[in-house]
Amino acid sequence: MPVIVGADISSFCPKCKRDSEHIVIDSAEKGKRIGRVRCSSCGEEHPFRKPKSTGGRTPKKAAKSAGSPRQRRVKTPEETATDEWAEVHAMVEAAQKVPYAMNGAYDRGQVIDHLTLGPGVVLAVLGPQKVEVLFKVGRRRLVCARA
Repeated sequence: MPVIVGADISSFCPKCKRDSEHIVIDSAEKGKRIGRVRCSSCGEEHPFRKPKSTGGRTPKKAAKSAGSPRQRRVKTPEETATDEWAEVHAMVEAAQKVPYAMNGAYDRGQVIDHLTLGPGVVLAVLGPQKVEVLFKVGRRRLVCARA
């Protein structure tokens, strides 16, 4: 693909010491290679240098590299809540449930029964008036010990 003089391209600027947009001002080898570029940020003219953010490789080669680690799929909060709930579901069904009330006090591991969210397990006591509870729909922070 021939190099077009005046085109915008990403290049490493030695004066700015970072990758930035540049304008091609000269080509080499009869248009087969980028010669000189001008930084759009500082105006410095210098030979073309590959961007450092891609490790000196073009983006296509960086993506195809066999040595690059596989990207892991991150679970959504809903998937995480479903997995957590599956682990404690049997315990929740078998345990004695305490009805949730804002003026009640709760301990870690206690099973409560919320009017709208259903049964849940107290995962942590976050303060004198706050607990974190795992319900089927996910984690929720609830107030407690209110006078």
